[in-house]
Amino acid sequence: MQFYGFDFSELEPADSARFSFDAQGLLAALPDFDDYWRVGGFHPLVIRVGASVAGFALINTHSHRGGSVQRNMGEFFVARKYRRGGVGRDAVRLILSLYPGS
Repeated sequence: MQFYGFDFSELEPADSARFSFDAQGLLAALPDFDDYWRVGGFHPLVIRVGASVAGFALINTHSHRGGSVQRNMGEFFVARKYRRGGVGRDAVRLILSLYPGS
């Protein structure tokens, strides 16, 4: 999750407090991150290449337009070393087949 936040940090202005390191050198967790382990319809998924963790996806029921939806891919991340080799594409295809929605 730290690397996901780190990737987003380049989109923030230097004077922004978002995606800033704390005193221990860590980035804050996503809001409501704990919900993925305790709320129905929320699914934390790990993307693997063989036995290695290559990324993650977070499926939830939040709509980006307000209200709720059957399913939403709230977050999706593939580590840089696994990008451009089809890992993300294959992961998205599998995730959408396991968690279909409109």
